Amino acid sequence: MRTQIIDAFRLQADWCRNLDSPFTGVVLDHLIADLSDGGPTVQRLSGWSGDPVAGALALRVAGGLHHLARTGLDPALANLYPPLGDEGRLKAALQAAMTSHDAIWAEFLSGPPQTNEVRRSMAMLPAFLTAAAAYPLPIDLYEIGASAGLNLCWDRYRYQGPDWVRGEGDSPLTLTTDWSGPPPPEAPVEVTHRQGCDVLPIDITDPGALERLAAYIWADQPERLARLFTAAEIVADEAPEIVAQDAGSWLAERLPARKPGHLAIIFHSVMWQYLPGAARTAVQTSIAKAAAEASKDQPLAYVRFEQDGAGGYEVLMNLWPEGTMRRLAVADPHGRKVRYTP
Repeated sequence: MRTQIIDAFRLQADWCRNLDSPFTGVVLDHLIADLSDGGPTVQRLSGWSGDPVAGALALRVAGGLHHLARTGLDPALANLYPPLGDEGRLKAALQAAMTSHDAIWAEFLSGPPQTNEVRRSMAMLPAFLTAAAAYPLPIDLYEIGASAGLNLCWDRYRYQGPDWVRGEGDSPLTLTTDWSGPPPPEAPVEVTHRQGCDVLPIDITDPGALERLAAYIWADQPERLARLFTAAEIVADEAPEIVAQDAGSWLAERLPARKPGHLAIIFHSVMWQYLPGAARTAVQTSIAKAAAEASKDQPLAYVRFEQDGAGGYEVLMNLWPEGTMRRLAVADPHGRKVRYTP
C-alpha cells in the first residue's frame, strides 16, 4: 500500500505543478520522501485502505496541512506557508505536523476534499446556456454533490470572455478563463428554484465550515481564495436548499415532483469519482426514469463536468425529450482553461 500511496502523491504533485501550484507540489514532494524513508507520514496514513488516487488521499493531506497553517494551530507551518522558505525547516515542520494534531487528521482523512472550485461554473456555462436557449422556460436546478452550493448559484455570477460577457452584469464576482472557441449562446436565464444534495453538505454561513473549504484551496493561489470568499457571500444571500442525502435516493424523491412548464437541469462537477458503483447506478436509474417522462413542456437536461477517461475533463450534456447527448467543452479541473466545442 505504501508504494500505491507514493505513486498517488507523485501523480498529485505533478497535477499541482501543472495547475500553477508549485508550493503544494513541493509539500507533496517532501511527504513522498518521508513515505519512502519510513518517516512519520507512514504511521499517519497507516489506516488508509482505499484507492489513494480515487480517494484523493494526497488532497486530504494537503488540505489538513493548509488548515493547520491557516488557523495557526501549527505555528511552524504558519510561518512557512507560503512563500516557500528554508526547505529544511519546511520538511521538519511537515514531519512534526504529521506526528501531532490527531483530531484534525481524523477529520481531514475521513472524508473526500470539497474544493468547491467556483470557476467550474465557467466550464459548464455553455451547457447551461445551450439548454436555456433550447427551452426558454423558468429553470429549476438540481445539483448532486453540491457541497456548499457555490456552483449551484452559477447564474448569480458574471462571466467575462475574450470578446463577450454573460451572466449577472452587476455581480460582485466576475469569472474569467483562458477561453477558446466561439462565444457561448445567449439565452434568458430565470432560476426559480435551486436545490442540491451532498452526503456531507457544508453550511457556508458557518465560519468554521468556510475555513475548511479554504483549506482545500492550494496555499499559493490567493486568487482562488478570493473567489471562494466572494462566492460564499453570494451563496449565503441566496441560501439554496442543500440536504444531507445520497444522490440516488435524493433524485428518486425530487425528480418525480418537478414542475410542468419548467426546465429541470441536473448537474454535477468533479464528484463522480467519489461515488461507489451502487450510488452511480441509482443516479443513472433516477435520471433515466425522469428522461422517459420528459416533454417539451417539461424538458430535462443532465450536465456533468467530469474526467473523460483519458486524463482530461469534459462537459457533457443530455437533453430530453429529444434524447441528444453532446460534448460541449473540455477544460482543466479548476476551469483555468476552457475550450468550447459547440
